[in-house]
Order: sequence, then structure tokens, then C-alpha cells
Amino acid sequence: MPDSFGQSVNLSKIVSCNYKNKTLQVILKKLEKKYRLRFSYSSSLLPLDKKLTLSVRKQPLKKTLHQLFNPLDIQYALIGNQLVLKKQAVNPRSYLSFSTPIVDQKPVTSKVEISIIDAASGATIPKAHIFKSDSILVGTSGPQGRFSIRLSPTQEVTLTFSHVSYEPVTKVINPSTQKEYAIWLIPKIEELKGVTISIDRDKRWKKLFNKFKDDFLGTSANAAQCKILNPWVVEFLETAQGIKLKKKSEDTLEIENYALGYKLMFLLSKFVLRNDDVYYKGQCWFSDLSPKNKKQQRRWQRNRRRAYKGSFNHFLAAMAHNRVTKEGFEVMVSKYPPYKSNGFYFSVPHKELLRPGKKQGEHLFVSPYYVKVTYYGELEEYNYIKWYKRSNPWVRGHLKPRAQLSWIWLGAGIVKFNSKGRILNDAERVIRYGYWAWERVGEMLPYQYLAEAYTQLAQKNKR
Repeated sequence: MPDSFGQSVNLSKIVSCNYKNKTLQVILKKLEKKYRLRFSYSSSLLPLDKKLTLSVRKQPLKKTLHQLFNPLDIQYALIGNQLVLKKQAVNPRSYLSFSTPIVDQKPVTSKVEISIIDAASGATIPKAHIFKSDSILVGTSGPQGRFSIRLSPTQEVTLTFSHVSYEPVTKVINPSTQKEYAIWLIPKIEELKGVTISIDRDKRWKKLFNKFKDDFLGTSANAAQCKILNPWVVEFLETAQGIKLKKKSEDTLEIENYALGYKLMFLLSKFVLRNDDVYYKGQCWFSDLSPKNKKQQRRWQRNRRRAYKGSFNHFLAAMAHNRVTKEGFEVMVSKYPPYKSNGFYFSVPHKELLRPGKKQGEHLFVSPYYVKVTYYGELEEYNYIKWYKRSNPWVRGHLKPRAQLSWIWLGAGIVKFNSKGRILNDAERVIRYGYWAWERVGEMLPYQYLAEAYTQLAQKNKR
């Protein structure tokens, strides 16, 4: 950058500008030229190609820079005659307000203290997990059952408090009205006993657990890299058709997914395996694992993109943005289930499968037919072919990977979802067949990732 821009920077200077749909790099250069500023940054760390709109009229330069950088999580510091820019590091275990530039004052935040208490005994509860509403783990309570969080004075956040021995509780935290909270957790009816169970001692249990793991996590390459850290919390009841959970109360499974780079906390309330049909229900929260190096981080990002492509969430987001065909999907319908259709399918306009929801940004997926969805953007995984042949023993010979084929039967139900592809209702009656039925918890992504993918879809629509 030219040395002629070496004058001292007056952050109180009144500025005006109107840049519409310009890249960050272009906006920085225009500000430099117009107001004789000098920005210093690493081009590999900032989203310079991101298109933005900055429109201000007669306001201080400091406020203008706030408006430009805050949504991008960029901090700036005035060092000499330069404005040094850097990307704000995000700590997944803390929940803070938007970053405040480190110029001449610290960001204003309020500290909220939370005590987590046993509703029966009044004792504090250590090691309780705290989650945000977007499925991300915030942290855990300390030895004295306390947890603190810093929020901006006007920030409101919804947190869920969970412990393996207690019923989960969801609470809205608002520092403007209250600085201390007591969260009372009700013990579960069947509280887990503090004993050590030897898996090798019970071969029958181990066999049932391995069956449960395959049907719960799945048999994909990503699922093979998942590890359940506390398998002893799961107890089974064997039935004539398969297995189901013995406990009526919810059990929290801790799962590490080394393929996608997430740790999952899954509050499993129901699991039933009946012949070849699997039904499970619960809530899931995510936290990021720490990568060993940049190579592993890049592999996780690549695997996450692959897990998203062609998924049910990807399909729903494509429906919401009217990009079903452009995203690589083909939709057909039939009056008969896939095992009776004999190839008789017909097409319907995508709009007939989609209705607006009651709230803005909500959509309803409805159909009286069996919906066949083919995804051409990626071939089937070989593990799916193995699973398919085991489920259909009459299939002979070698099968080659083809486009991913799935069916969905809504019955009397509907799928309510938002523009990001996030499912908003229980949708118990919805049945999936084929590739979507094969993809299980080992392929799950947090809502935060769906939001990032949604942003990419929205940008494609503007082109």
C-alpha cells in the first residue's frame, strides 16, 4: 500500500459512502483512496472475495468500520498510522457477543453466573453440559456446579442444561434482567448407578450393542470412525423382531466422530429395531474436536461437504431455494412403495410438493405419493452397496456404484423445515428408504453447518 497514506488516522472523522454488492477487497481500497487510510492485513486470513453492501451518511469513521467488520468477525487495531486487521478467533466453548474492535476501549459485556442444582436434594451438579439452541456445546459446569458466561447487555441466549442422570432443562438467559440464575434439574426415575461394567463379561450384551451401533451410527465410512465413549449407559431388551432400549428414561450418549471432527451429545429417548426397520428419537448437540494439524482440519472440512451433498437437509434447502435440479436432484413420484412400483414413476412440479408455513422462512414438504429422489452429484458409497445386498438377499452379482437413490413416504405426516434445510417438527410418520435410510447419526451435521451451506445456496441464487 502506498506510503503516502502515512498520516495519523482520526477515527472521529465524519465519512459518507455507498458501496453496493462490492467485495471486501474493493471496499477497503476505495476507503483507502477516499479517506487516505492504510489497512494492513494477511490476504489469506480475510474473506476478501465476500460481497458486501456498506451505505453510511455523515457518521464517524469508527462507527463505519464497526458496521463493516462486525458481521465478518474481523477485529482492527490502530497501530501507528495503520489499521491492522485480523480475523477474530472463535472459541467453541464460549458464547460471546459480536467482536468489538480493539481500538481504545474494551467490549462491554455482562457476566452471568449460573448454578445447576439437584431439585431433589438441593446439591449442586458438576459436569452438567450446557448447549446453545443451534446444537453447539458451550461448556460444562465446574466442581461446585457453577458455570459463567459473558454476554452483551442486550444479548439473549437460549441454553439447554443436560446431565446423564437428570431430565434436561431449557432456559432463556437475559443479562439485562438477571445476572444470576439457578437451574433446577429433576433426577431421572431410573438414575444410573455408579458401577463399572465389563463389556467382555457379557457377550450377549456386546452382540446387541454392536447391532445397535450399526443401526444407530450407520455403516458408512464416516460412521466407522465414530466412537461411543460411554456405551454402558445403553441397556437393551431383546424382542422377537429385534431390540429396543430397556430404559424408559433418556440416556446421554457421548460420541466422537473422527471423520467429521465433532463430538456429539445425543439424548436418546427411544430406539426400536424391528426386523429391518429402525426408529430412534432424541436430541443431539455438537462441539468441535481439536484438529491435530491443518491437514486434518482440511480433511474434516472436505468430509463435511461430502456428508452434506445429497443429504435430506441438502434436498430440503434446495427445495426452499427452488434449486432442486441445479443442485443435482431429480424428483419423481409413485402411488406404490419402491418394492412394488416396478419402475412406474411420474414427475410433478416441485411447487406441488412445497407449501408455505405459518411463519416467514418456514416451508412444508407434503405429498400423497411415494417420492423418489435421485442425486446425481455423487455416487453411492461401496458400504451402501454391501448394506443393500444384505437387506435384499435375492440380489445377485456385483453391483457398481450409481447415483444416490432415496425414497420418502410422508403418509399422513408433513416435514416442516426452514430455508436452511433444518427440520422443525417431529415428523414421526415419515419413512425413508434407500440412501437416506442408510445414512444415520454418523453422517449428521450441526445446524451451524446447515446455516453455512444455506449462505452458499443463497449466494448462488443471486448470480
